[in-house]
Amino acid sequence: MSVDTGSQSGRGRRVYSRVPLDAPCFITLRRDDGSDFPALMVDCGCGGIQAALPPGSAEDLQDWLSHQIVVLGLPEAFRCDGSGHKGIVSWVSAERCGVRFESPLSISDAELHAILSSL
Repeated sequence: MSVDTGSQSGRGRRVYSRVPLDAPCFITLRRDDGSDFPALMVDCGCGGIQAALPPGSAEDLQDWLSHQIVVLGLPEAFRCDGSGHKGIVSWVSAERCGVRFESPLSISDAELHAILSSL
């Protein structure tokens, strides 16, 4: 498992390293109106995640930009107390979106690597 420190354009913005997942991790994005949206976590860092979206779903998420959501289904070891982790949809593409957590995960980079490599 390698660490993605960001592309040339994201290098100045990303504070936390990202760890790509070798195995799928299914999550749910929940809007503040209670609507659930299935996704697949592609990579994760203490500051946020990248999620793969079902085909054709990006149009639905365009309205979610800069709005608060809750990410459900994160590994229990992330210490999210079962109620999910709040974040903001920071970007949306045709097949993926980025979620920036309101508050970083309260785990070390070493713990993050260990958790994600065990999935």
